[in-house]
Amino acid sequence: MQHLDDLQLASMAAEGMNEAFDELVRRYSSRVYGLCFSMLGNRSDAEDCAQETFLKAYRSIASYRDIASFYTWVYRIARNTCLDLIRARHRKPEVSMEEEIEPEGPILGSVIPDRSPLPDELAEVRADARAVRAAIASLSPSLRDILVLREIEGMAYQEIAALLSLSEGTVKSRLNRARGALLKVLRKREPLFR
Repeated sequence: MQHLDDLQLASMAAEGMNEAFDELVRRYSSRVYGLCFSMLGNRSDAEDCAQETFLKAYRSIASYRDIASFYTWVYRIARNTCLDLIRARHRKPEVSMEEEIEPEGPILGSVIPDRSPLPDELAEVRADARAVRAAIASLSPSLRDILVLREIEGMAYQEIAALLSLSEGTVKSRLNRARGALLKVLRKREPLFR
């Protein structure tokens, strides 16, 4: 199966060959997860959205046409799945498990001791990564999408332009604005980026 191209695999999957779809998932699961994580900033949500993306792709594999690459097609599904989750969050806020809880009974810290200290350097790296993810999430969708596609997904300007139905010049211009806006947000929030 590895020697077949995406269109051949998609055609075989549409005919009911699960092994062909499994190969497509193997090829693109890490990129789809990376996109979901970039948009959502949360591993659990990213895993759920990546899985939901491939479920949706499986259900509609017969509608895939060779107009765009398979990744472009599945990217759109993943992006829409993430946007649906973001919209749902705004309608129904979640309670974070990391927030402090006022206990009614015994103090939670005594019930569940934390015996896994992290080295200071690792904590700083994670804090910086969280700051960057939060800054990216605060950008407008048009800037965030282009920034994620170029800087995180590593897509070429031409691919981004085709995916978002924009000219290459518009992609480059928005990417420049996105980088500037990201830096501005980071400088406000984090002294490290000044």
